Amino acid sequence: MTNKQIHQTPSSAFCDRGYWDKLYTLQRSAPFEWYSITYPTIRELLLRYIPRHVTVLHVGVGTSKLQEDMAGDGYCALLNIDYSEVVITHLQKEHAGRPGLQYKVVDVTDMRPEFGDHSFEAALDKGTLDGILCSGNDAHDSDAMLLEICRVLKPGGVLLLISYGSPEARADLLLHPGLDWDVTFHVITRKLLPQPTQPTQPTQAALQGSQGLAAPVPGAAAAAAA
Repeated sequence: MTNKQIHQTPSSAFCDRGYWDKLYTLQRSAPFEWYSITYPTIRELLLRYIPRHVTVLHVGVGTSKLQEDMAGDGYCALLNIDYSEVVITHLQKEHAGRPGLQYKVVDVTDMRPEFGDHSFEAALDKGTLDGILCSGNDAHDSDAMLLEICRVLKPGGVLLLISYGSPEARADLLLHPGLDWDVTFHVITRKLLPQPTQPTQPTQAALQGSQGLAAPVPGAAAAAAA
């Protein structure tokens, strides 16, 4: 996938499993990083909120190489999920036997068949929530995703969310009454120097509005909730 293809794709396709299966098949699951955000860009932020030794649920992995770079930097327990069987099968074969990386076909809006309550110490999302917000049922599905992530996180766990949306827009979702998260905002640029703003109430989390990313991204945001 290229940035040009993103602009040419109807937004409703981003929440269509068939679209992703077809795309990954046609492009042979070639690597692509949403928002041009790579591991070096957010390494400092990741290490601040997600220590290397904790169990991490990486939702909507797609063809990102973020989890590979994290594993190469010492993260030892990354479970990467996506609802596209095509891309998960590819990644399972590509990384077979590689320590620290596991892959599983899972729908992030309903993870009860796969994961019990309090299964992970941290969760990571780069762009999955944004894709869900393109659906015709975006309010229900986005709430379902965040409530499910909250359910599978252990007490004191952290969600690090990287999003195209503004802090104000994503704060509305993260401050859902059923979540009870602390939320903090950080600005993401290519040379990341996280500067937290005042925490919102009743949370302490991290959602960042960002400027200065490569086109076509005029802004991106990251949020950590505990």
